[in-house]
Amino acid sequence: MSEPVSIRCPRCGRVSYHPEDVRQRYCGACHAFHADMSRRPAWQYLEAENEALKVRVALLSTLATRALAEGWTLPEYERELARLSARGCSVVAGNAMKRRRRERA
Repeated sequence: MSEPVSIRCPRCGRVSYHPEDVRQRYCGACHAFHADMSRRPAWQYLEAENEALKVRVALLSTLATRALAEGWTLPEYERELARLSARGCSVVAGNAMKRRRRERA
């Protein structure tokens, strides 16, 4: 018996044996057609995700340290974290903390 026909996603590297996925060149994990994806190898996507996680961890660490030093309550910490996360920029964290200290003074 021959091996089933499969297709490997250029983005995430997953393999699908589903005949419709193979026929349409579709990745169910990425929810995208291969023609719509760039041709970067999977490790480059993982590298980018890893960098994003490093930034997130740094933001959380900085925010937690400052929250403890300034005696924030949990709701204050959660509110600031949500606000910074929504902006999606770790550089904002430092500026927000400085502004908050000025407002309290």
